[in-house]
Amino acid sequence: TTYHAVEIDIQSIDWDYGDYEPFKLSNSMYKLSAKGIMPNAYAASDGNELVWSVKNKDGEEEPYAEIVYQSGKYYLKTNKEGEVVVTCSNAKGTVFRSMTGIIYDKGAIILQPSIKGSQNNIDSKIYYGEYDLVNGQKQAASVQMEVKTIPSTLKNSLRVKEEQNVSFDIDNQVATITGLGDASFTLTCDAEDIQDVSYSFSVV
Repeated sequence: TTYHAVEIDIQSIDWDYGDYEPFKLSNSMYKLSAKGIMPNAYAASDGNELVWSVKNKDGEEEPYAEIVYQSGKYYLKTNKEGEVVVTCSNAKGTVFRSMTGIIYDKGAIILQPSIKGSQNNIDSKIYYGEYDLVNGQKQAASVQMEVKTIPSTLKNSLRVKEEQNVSFDIDNQVATITGLGDASFTLTCDAEDIQDVSYSFSVV
């Protein structure tokens, strides 16, 4: 009885989305799904119902997507090609989780680290250390990536377009850090109307 008398915020948000998720540009809407996690034996206080929001990643004013609330459920409606930040939070905004939505028409390149991020970092920039310690020896840090294409046949024409403070091995899908500061690499393909994709982070 004492435990149930104490009302607190949800502890976290659980969902099945990766750091980057593709959404096709179409007239249909995508149902969004997430669950608020509570510690055992506690009740959620007011303002802990889950809500969704979306904004353009590049700051452009015309929205690439919008959130539609219909019959008690949230949907993502795509408007035009581009990258958006899709966020689920409790209504009071104390707990949140975000992903990058890639809105595409004819195809897309999906690039993300194999180890999923927390998706609730306040600073949108990702940080990696310059070195890894392997068997007691210091060596240049590397990050295992996952590269997918829509359709899958696009993968055969992928190539590295640009690199800064990182070298990307497209065959083994490994990014190796080569310098300090802002780092990024960009993948492109020979097909028309397919947007290049970049992965950016900071090396410390």
